[in-house]
Amino acid sequence: VAPIAGAISFTDYQPSAAGYYIVEKGSDGFDYFFAHCQKGSTVVTPGMAVLAGQQLCNVGATRDASGPHLHFEAWVGGWRVDANSYPIDPLPQLKSWDTGIAAG
Repeated sequence: VAPIAGAISFTDYQPSAAGYYIVEKGSDGFDYFFAHCQKGSTVVTPGMAVLAGQQLCNVGATRDASGPHLHFEAWVGGWRVDANSYPIDPLPQLKSWDTGIAAG
């Protein structure tokens, strides 16, 4: 699901690693990358606005995944835009979004 409101920048397939993937430009200025989506499960298209919690795709194991999982990245300066864009540790964002409902 979309972690935050934003717009979908890319949906594509990378045969060398990510498999089916989605990139969201978040309203918070970060780009979010979701990889290894299940084939045929992507329900968003480039340019589509999304709300926090909106379904993007199903977790899969496409390409170099050893089992079903979500590969998630947060990027500063856009996703792979130029030498000034780079991924950061998404843990602070994940913790800030945690409502505690699933804690346990």
